[in-house]
Amino acid sequence: MDLHRFFFAVRKRWWVVVLVTMMGAIAAVGVTSGQAKQYRSSVAFFVAAPTQPGEAYQASLAAQQLVNSYVKLLGSDELARRVITHAGLHGSPHAVAGKISGTADLNTVLITAAATDSTPAGALRLSSAIAAVFGPMITSLNGDANASNPSVVLSVVSGPTNPIQVAPRRMLNYLLGIVGGLVVGLAVAALRELLDTSIRSDEQLAATGIRPLTSVSRIAHAGPLPLIVGDLNRSVLAEEMRQLRTSLQYVQVDRPVQVIAVVSAEAAEGKSTVAINLALAFTEAGRRTLLIDADLRKPSIAECLGLEGAAGLADVLAQQSNLDTVLQTWGEKNLHVIATGSPPPHPAELLDGRQMADLVAQVRNDFDIVIIDTPPLRPVTDGMVVTLLSDGAIVVVHNARTRRAELERALRALRSVDAPLLGAVRNMVRLPRRGKGVHGTDVASGRPEAAAQEKGRRETRRRRDTGRAAKAAVDARRRTHSVPRPAAHARPADRVSVPARASSEGAEAGAPAGAVQRDST
Repeated sequence: MDLHRFFFAVRKRWWVVVLVTMMGAIAAVGVTSGQAKQYRSSVAFFVAAPTQPGEAYQASLAAQQLVNSYVKLLGSDELARRVITHAGLHGSPHAVAGKISGTADLNTVLITAAATDSTPAGALRLSSAIAAVFGPMITSLNGDANASNPSVVLSVVSGPTNPIQVAPRRMLNYLLGIVGGLVVGLAVAALRELLDTSIRSDEQLAATGIRPLTSVSRIAHAGPLPLIVGDLNRSVLAEEMRQLRTSLQYVQVDRPVQVIAVVSAEAAEGKSTVAINLALAFTEAGRRTLLIDADLRKPSIAECLGLEGAAGLADVLAQQSNLDTVLQTWGEKNLHVIATGSPPPHPAELLDGRQMADLVAQVRNDFDIVIIDTPPLRPVTDGMVVTLLSDGAIVVVHNARTRRAELERALRALRSVDAPLLGAVRNMVRLPRRGKGVHGTDVASGRPEAAAQEKGRRETRRRRDTGRAAKAAVDARRRTHSVPRPAAHARPADRVSVPARASSEGAEAGAPAGAVQRDST
């Protein structure tokens, strides 16, 4: 997995990363709250060996060699028994020895003994007892108890120190829990991306060896199927179907496509919906279009369009009806539809017969575009039989659902019989936000009712803002041309001249002169 795909996996499954990180933080809080408090006090010893003149270096080396042995003795039961006796403790030597530890710095003669207990007083009592009994114990073990000049002398140089809390280390535990949860969450997101073999992009689709034609968005709709009629005729879905229509018109320049088979690897991938909308897109362009439901095992087009499904393709192939009898029209653009008709006992044999080939040849002459909705390729072979009679097949792939192995298996089956492939359509792609139509015009990508309400609200706001602006302009003009009342001691000539001048100004501003004269009286 490269870095780009890793970041894509994290962005797609960010909630997994957040959830696992929160679980790590909660686990850290739980573990920390369940830990008992521990306190530690320490004491430092200096190990010295008496030297003779000229033997200082040898004495120092001997003391360094003894230091490691003395560190081991700090956790011995012998020292624990002496500490229990000196401090008057109640407990086994093994339990007390577990509370005492020791360290020594490299190439030094310093030993640090640490005592840990659940209370500060207990830790201090243990370290004080160690400082008192450890030196005499070493002297006794060396056999110098009665000697005036012992071979090794341990002197306390530091401590016992004041007890400090060493557990639980809350901040460290919380940090480790968060970081650990974050790492595990990232690993889970990356692992799920590696194990997810569903088709989610045009690049993954092209990797199977088929050309991506377009992607069809998943939008909210009021009816049973999102058909590009009515309000949805201006939706993102309608624009995508028109793009697919244009792509099919130029996919084979030397031999224009006329009969198109719509297939899918598995059931419930939106194949019939794509077939209906594609037929509607061609009808909208003024092409005489025929839609045939060749899924004789599980028909759906007649039910979706509200047409009669008792007579149809199966009856024509069984020579029980003719084409004119079963042909129906739907919608304002007069889309021609042939339903499945009566369910036959052997659909594959019926579709592979001479009658089906003759029917396709006949409708080629009567219609500009013929779109055939076929059964899924995975369970049965009906789809491959119908595909061989067409100019090319469109493979519908359900986005984030169709597995790559399933698609490759279906493509191998089509290529094994030399079926012509026009390309693939990635269906049910999630729309991240409200789309834009041709040349940036708004396109309703959600429910038609919501789009109409939003349009009405925008129009109301626009009218309200326009009215407020006009009112503000009128008020400003009135304040500019307003005339103050003349004083009581003013001369008659002044009283006459002011209204006259105000009247002329009011007339230039578009206001009646009489109104200004009435205000000045």
